[in-house]
Amino acid sequence: MDNFNGNHDSPSPTEKPTVEKQSPPPDFIEFYRNIPNENLKKIFLGAILVLYSKNDDKIALASHGFREFMDHFPGEMGKIPYQSITDTIEEIKKPVKSWKKLGGETTKEKVLESMVDYLNFLNIWKAFYKWFEGGYIAQTDRWIQASINIDPSLEEVPDDYHDSQIKQIVKLKKFFIDALHHKKDPSFDEMIKYIRWLTRLYKLLLQAKKNNLDKEEGAI
Repeated sequence: MDNFNGNHDSPSPTEKPTVEKQSPPPDFIEFYRNIPNENLKKIFLGAILVLYSKNDDKIALASHGFREFMDHFPGEMGKIPYQSITDTIEEIKKPVKSWKKLGGETTKEKVLESMVDYLNFLNIWKAFYKWFEGGYIAQTDRWIQASINIDPSLEEVPDDYHDSQIKQIVKLKKFFIDALHHKKDPSFDEMIKYIRWLTRLYKLLLQAKKNNLDKEEGAI
């Protein structure tokens, strides 16, 4: 359900309209409506509605939504399992915590004295290695594989293409993360420019996904 129109704070007759209180631009609305995944639609819509609200912290709050959109896009659209940075940190902490418990000593006497603890550490490390090899996917690799899953023709493009896309993703994500944590204070107009950059970057893949869905429906 579209909620862009009629649900925003409107200026009173005596209040001078500002850019912040206008409705989202048509290309944002079109982008939202063309997202075939309901969860991503909700994330994008929520971020946009916050951005056009009266909330004093709307830039940071909206940035959280756009960062979340970028995090979930590979999983929702490209069928790449979602991995939060929190889960990754927790997996890394397990062997580190176990090693610190041993004091980092590797002398023969220490190993003989605490054989059970050392064997326990090795089992934890073995489990971590299994997770790392079989489950962990670097953020950049998730983006590349998701892109190929959405549009198989991208498997044939030069690596330079994927490298340039990754650089854009990293720069965009850093912008929203910095705004979210108040490391930078972008203006409303700057925020709009970065959102437009994000939507255009994803639009080609969304269109490719839509084309694939149309083909699948036509084949039924």
